Amino acid sequence: MVVENTTQAAENAATSVPANNSAPTTAMEEKKALLEKQQQQQQQQASSADIEGNIKQLSLPEQQTVLDHAFAEHPHARTFLLAVDDSPHSQYAYDWAVEHFIRKEDKLILVNIRKFVYPQNYLHPGVGAIEYYEAVKVLDDASREECHNLLRKYGCDLKQRGYNVRAVAIRGEPREDIIAKAEDIKADAIIVGSRGLGAVKRTILGSTSDYIVHHSKIPVILVKKPQH
Repeated sequence: MVVENTTQAAENAATSVPANNSAPTTAMEEKKALLEKQQQQQQQQASSADIEGNIKQLSLPEQQTVLDHAFAEHPHARTFLLAVDDSPHSQYAYDWAVEHFIRKEDKLILVNIRKFVYPQNYLHPGVGAIEYYEAVKVLDDASREECHNLLRKYGCDLKQRGYNVRAVAIRGEPREDIIAKAEDIKADAIIVGSRGLGAVKRTILGSTSDYIVHHSKIPVILVKKPQH
C-alpha cells in the first residue's frame, strides 16, 4: 500500500507539472500578441501620416516649365504673359494677340493655371485616406496632362511661326497666380481673354479677368470676343 500511494502521488505530481508551466507560456503569448498589436498600430499611424502628407503635397502650388526656349535678345523686345486655357474666349485672345499685337522679337510666356482637384464623391466617412489619395492623384495627374498638352499645342504653334516663347504650367489659384507670375517675369503687360460676363454674373460667378484688371499693378490687355 505504501508503494502504491507513492506511485499515485508521483503520477499526480507529473500530471500537475504542465499546468504549472502553462502559466508563463500563456503570459508570454499575451505579451507577444500585445507587442504585435502595438507594432501594427504604429505602422498604421505611420501609413496614415504618409498618406496625409501626400494629400497635402497635392494641394500645394506647383510650377513646371513645359516649353523652355532661349529668348533671342533684341533691344526693342517686350515681355508679355499670355494666360491660356481650353475655352473659346481664350482661343480668341490667343489668335488676336498673335495676329495683331505680339512681334517676333518679343518675349512671350504662355501660362496655364489649373486648380487643385477635390474629388467630391470621396469626401465622406466611408472612404479611407488611401482611397481618397488615390482618387486625388488620378484626377490631378489627368489635369496636369491636359494642362501640359494645351501649352504644347500653343507653344509649338508659336515656335513654328518664329516667335520667342516659353510655356509654364502652374497648379494654384488662377487669379492670384497669373498676377504673381507676371510680376516674377517683369512682364510689360498681361494678355487675357474675357468671357464677356455681365455685371451680375461677374458678381455671382466671379471673373478671373475682372479680378486681374482690378488687382494687377502691371497693365492688362483684356481681349473680348465680339458678340454676333
